[in-house]
Amino acid sequence: MASIKRQILALGTTALTITTGCLFAETPAIAGNGIPCDQGDRLGRIALKSTHNNRFLEARGNNKRLKAKERQTPRAGSWGSFDVYVVGGNVNEGFLYALRSSKDPNRWATIERNDNKLKLQARRCTSTTTSKLFKASGSAQQFSLKSLKNNRWIGVDDDKKLVAKYRDANGRTELLMVELGQGAGQGSGQGSGQEATLSSQFAIAGTWVGRRGQKTYVYKVQQNSDRSKLRMIQFIHTGNGELVGPVREFKGTLSDQSNREEQFDGEWRHSCNSHRMAQTVLYRSTDVLLSATQGNGAVPVSQRTTRTPRSITPAC
Repeated sequence: MASIKRQILALGTTALTITTGCLFAETPAIAGNGIPCDQGDRLGRIALKSTHNNRFLEARGNNKRLKAKERQTPRAGSWGSFDVYVVGGNVNEGFLYALRSSKDPNRWATIERNDNKLKLQARRCTSTTTSKLFKASGSAQQFSLKSLKNNRWIGVDDDKKLVAKYRDANGRTELLMVELGQGAGQGSGQGSGQEATLSSQFAIAGTWVGRRGQKTYVYKVQQNSDRSKLRMIQFIHTGNGELVGPVREFKGTLSDQSNREEQFDGEWRHSCNSHRMAQTVLYRSTDVLLSATQGNGAVPVSQRTTRTPRSITPAC
């Protein structure tokens, strides 16, 4: 999983590549028929700004209809913050996207049945739910969204509500994307949309154990309060329930994430000689495994355990 990856938005038969910020997916995982949208590739967290009235989109009222009314850049995790998923399509015909509320992950951007207005609806989103799927056309900085429900472009109406009723992309349908980062954090106010601090989706803290070569290691893993930083303290397991260490210590910061993996960039520091080495630690939720880069690839570090050592002997 690279730190910055590329996402290809298919614009009819023309492909657009976004290489900046937090939107990423080297090869989008295309969901099949009826597969939940959140099993597609999560690309990043964004805010959307209408070029028609220079206002940001935000869910308003009890029914959470989307309106272009907000003057300032929404905070990550607010009602104006959205997580983008690729849930189908291809380069030739166009990828299919779904927008999930960062504030309430149960809600997805949905075209209403009666009036075709856009709202955040607390109903299931799948790769066949056309009212929640969209195509994109334009450039990375300025684009329009078309609903699969009625094949109309989404634009700002006179009452500032978003509605899928336009036959052609125009000034009312054009949107600007501001990247907010993928974790809970502050947006940029009126600033430039700088990436917010990432926050881990997983509780990784605990005791982990694994083998490297002929040696067995135990790792005490800690996370800070918002799970943006990771600390791993390494011990050698002697085989009789005793530990020697700490031998090394890793400190890293969450730098990249998808809905299945997270990457922490940092360095290992040897306890006895203070030797330091830059390294990356990955966490994969599919097999609950921590791994660290070594040479040209990733090697297993350990798997979670509930065993506790009988004693700890200093390494130096």
